[in-house]
Amino acid sequence: MAGTGHLIGKILLEFQKSLRIVGHASDCVTGLNLWQPDRHGSFERHQDIENPDHPKALIAQRRHARDALVLKRFLGLTPLAEKYHAGLLDRRGNAMAHVRKIVALVEIHGDDAVVRAMTDALAFEAFSSEYIAHLIDARRRQLPEPSPLHLIRRQDLLEIELPPADLSAYPNIPTGTHPQDNSGGDYDHD
Repeated sequence: MAGTGHLIGKILLEFQKSLRIVGHASDCVTGLNLWQPDRHGSFERHQDIENPDHPKALIAQRRHARDALVLKRFLGLTPLAEKYHAGLLDRRGNAMAHVRKIVALVEIHGDDAVVRAMTDALAFEAFSSEYIAHLIDARRRQLPEPSPLHLIRRQDLLEIELPPADLSAYPNIPTGTHPQDNSGGDYDHD
């Protein structure tokens, strides 16, 4: 047993000699290549311990596969979809999010409505999923039925006879045109 303690002491002494401090004390670099396991999780019993970095590649691969399917569906809508996608890539930082929204609009409103809106948007060079949604909603809105147009001729307006106004609701208003007929009050000034 004495030999084991002596061996551990030599390893620690060698470790202290090879230790150099570079920069800050927390940035220690050693000359020994000691393997230190990454500890993620807990020390409790019957717990699954998983490194969170392991599934990241799989999740990214699945996301890229879903995006590829959505893009394939988008490009299959119309031959103009490729031009529209190029415009999205040119003018929008998050083009794939717009493509996803447009494909969702296809599932809600159908191919024909989205293709028509995309064609109009491409003609106006408006590259946005919100613009396409607005065009679809504007076309779906029912406008009120226009009433029949009634045109009046100027000659007809001249021949209109109006009845005299009923001023009985205003008792203090003078009814005569003569300035001395002031039953409503005194308008004489200094």
